[in-house]
Amino acid sequence: MNISKVTERFLTISGLKSDDAEKWRVLIDDACEYIESIQIKTDLSDYDTRRIEMLCAVYAYRLYCLCKDDAAVTSFTAGDVQITSPDGSQKNGEKLWLDYAEKSGDLIDSGKYIFGGVIY
Repeated sequence: MNISKVTERFLTISGLKSDDAEKWRVLIDDACEYIESIQIKTDLSDYDTRRIEMLCAVYAYRLYCLCKDDAAVTSFTAGDVQITSPDGSQKNGEKLWLDYAEKSGDLIDSGKYIFGGVIY
């Protein structure tokens, strides 16, 4: 796995500039370690290596969405009722991760995921 390719993909997904890469490097490294820990296929083709790198970037993006402190809040008021909610970036990060994890079932062990505290 090439960490610079993972970082490049992470920056593309997150919309961050290359100047921000160092700030999130630990998170990217953690994502790579996690993906390596659940990887079941060892003899990877070039295509599979690119897929693993993308999984690492997507998982890093998921973590980024959970960690970032500048999440926008949307709200509106109608009379006495006020509705406030996060901008949905956490949901988007989770959705993207679940989509890529499902598509990569041949590369990673889906039995090791912990979603919402449910372990099977």
